[in-house]
Amino acid sequence: MKKILFSLLLLLGLSSCMAKTQQQPGQINYNNVTVNWKATDQRIHFDLRAKTTGWIAIGLEPSFYMKNAKFVIGYFDPKTGKPVLSTEYGNGYTSHAKVAADQLLSDIKGSQKEGWTELSFSLPLSSAIANFNYSIKPGEKYKFLVAYGANGAKDLNSYHAFAEGTKVVLIPAKS
Repeated sequence: MKKILFSLLLLLGLSSCMAKTQQQPGQINYNNVTVNWKATDQRIHFDLRAKTTGWIAIGLEPSFYMKNAKFVIGYFDPKTGKPVLSTEYGNGYTSHAKVAADQLLSDIKGSQKEGWTELSFSLPLSSAIANFNYSIKPGEKYKFLVAYGANGAKDLNSYHAFAEGTKVVLIPAKS
């Protein structure tokens, strides 16, 4: 009974989250996380910033909760001084699995300072890779999921400390 009640509350919470829209073109701000994006003719560039020393993730176009979302999840490794990113697929309502689509990622950058992690990367506007297939058209509305892990969380499967869903309009970059 407690599991059912928790699931219903989670469903209601995510439903109301999905109704939100971005506060300004190209940006979503929450208490401790910011996502910026810019679409060009061929790629979409994302900048993620969160108050964590763990992982950060963005999921594109989930069908229900995490199901069918195309995730890019990663963290900054202070030992190597480099970001570690992974492409993942929402294979369940509350789970994801690795997808062989890392070759789509480019312009990868990252940093960590004073408890904040920043990750940047770009993706092509479309992909036909199995379980990572999508097509983004600037000017149209899409569902995003944004999440981050607890401080120090480098396990890309650990539970999130924060998660939010929203609908955004992807604004093309100005020439």
